[in-house]
Amino acid sequence: MQGKFIIWLLATFLLAGTSFAQAQQLKVYHVGVLVVGSADIPQIMGLRDGLRELGYIQGKNLALDISAKDTYEEYRPLVKSYKEKKPDLLVTIGG
Repeated sequence: MQGKFIIWLLATFLLAGTSFAQAQQLKVYHVGVLVVGSADIPQIMGLRDGLRELGYIQGKNLALDISAKDTYEEYRPLVKSYKEKKPDLLVTIGG
């Protein structure tokens, strides 16, 4: 009788642990993208596609913050902003 109780107790803890793990939210990775010029470029689509192939889905476990400016001088406030946000990754695209 005591053996059945111990098995029941272990099963309860295992199932409770599984439910708790499933209830935890996925980590959302924040990626900042700085682009010189237009953000409507193939590199952005390639970045999204590559991240998706690796399992990072925008809106699920990935947040992309894309900022496009025409000149490098416009980047100073953006860089300061990203420094405060502390993204997991910062990508720069430009020429």
